Amino acid sequence: PGKIEITQQPNGNAIVTPKKPDGKTYPPGTKVEIPGENGTPITVTIGNNGSGEVPNDNLPKKAIPGTGTVTEPNKNPSEKVPVETPAHKTPKLELEQDPKTGDVTVTPKKPDGSQFPPGTTVEIPGKDKDGNPTTITVTIDDNGKGKVPNSELPEGKVPGTGKITEPGKPTEEVPVETPSKIIPGAPTTEQPV
Repeated sequence: PGKIEITQQPNGNAIVTPKKPDGKTYPPGTKVEIPGENGTPITVTIGNNGSGEVPNDNLPKKAIPGTGTVTEPNKNPSEKVPVETPAHKTPKLELEQDPKTGDVTVTPKKPDGSQFPPGTTVEIPGKDKDGNPTTITVTIDDNGKGKVPNSELPEGKVPGTGKITEPGKPTEEVPVETPSKIIPGAPTTEQPV
């Protein structure tokens, strides 16, 4: 049997290219199965260029080594070949605090660095005045950013998980630390940490 090449693009999508033992590509309509989460294989249909694409959203949380099969139209599946399904790339969440006002600009970025569309919601961890965990929700505007006013920030930093939800897509979770509110006019030494 040949091999299954998987190349991950900057946006996280995986390009799957099965190769015959002589290095040639398979015909369009060929189906490739590669390992997926919870033992459910991911099936990719090969197009005219000899490759198929798996969207980043469909890739597993962690890379999964295993075996894949290649099935040409009207033929039996190939023998199993070793392959590793790459982990899906997670977005980033940038929080930038204005040292004067204390307001925080929230900028989620896709794995390739591009902006999320307006209407995307971002949830970051917060705390109420009694110290109970809360969630601060921000809606992303046309500039790919959202703002959290200083007054909504917790007293003291809160590390935890941020959630990015693009309309119509699964929620992505990323580690984040919500900055502490700034007390306007107070010296740096008296700011909450």
